[in-house]
Amino acid sequence: MKKQIMLGLVFLCSSSFVQLIDVSAESKTTMHDESSEIATIIRKQAEIVESMFSNLEETDKVLELPDGGYLHGKAMFYDSNSVIISEENSIVYNSDTDPNSKTVAEVKASLIENGKKTYEYI
Repeated sequence: MKKQIMLGLVFLCSSSFVQLIDVSAESKTTMHDESSEIATIIRKQAEIVESMFSNLEETDKVLELPDGGYLHGKAMFYDSNSVIISEENSIVYNSDTDPNSKTVAEVKASLIENGKKTYEYI
């Protein structure tokens, strides 16, 4: 089933975004340099998270979608082969009414914390 999206704003990101910024295992730096490098990466990750939600308020609700990303508002996923598009033959997500929605502040804090945990044992 091919999915189509109608209505809403979807942020294409995931909690595994930290993989976008890699620390080279072959780096021949001192422990101090490595700590500094890791701190820089964590700071950049936090900046990425902030920019992903920059057009939303901290209290706005977003919903993490099953296939990744976050939704603010309402979206209807439907089979593109359907002749009639309706809520009966679609999956409808609404960040304002779904009990699994979280505030932007909660999601940002979680993503930043997960990014920090990635480098906890390096």
